[in-house]
Amino acid sequence: MNRWQSEFARFVLGYAQDLRDARGHLVGGPTLLAQHLGIHESSVYQWIRGSTAPRLACAAAIRQLAAERGLNLTLDQIYDHSRQFRSGRRLEAKSDGLEMCKSRKRTTADVLPFPSQPDRRAEVARVLRELGK
Repeated sequence: MNRWQSEFARFVLGYAQDLRDARGHLVGGPTLLAQHLGIHESSVYQWIRGSTAPRLACAAAIRQLAAERGLNLTLDQIYDHSRQFRSGRRLEAKSDGLEMCKSRKRTTADVLPFPSQPDRRAEVARVLRELGK
């Protein structure tokens, strides 16, 4: 099932008014919903992706906004969307990878970050040699 086909996702996608941004583009959907809820737009996309679910206060506000538009959006519909996509294969694979990482012994190179250097293990080894360890 496409993420944008649940009742909750269709409400988010269709949440629009005749508002325009500074460049003259219509503002609606996740952007406008986030503005009306007082949250960052990325939170709404995380809900649709299933990586997080709205907090109860946001879910209640979403229900109220839906009711103002003549829609009966229930808490079950809001949270069922998140549950459906949270249990997907992508997150199962992610949790399997996490278990593998937990079981592997951590090395100095894992702990000392050198994000801007492509070969950080070699750099850590060099630093340790210079320190005489």
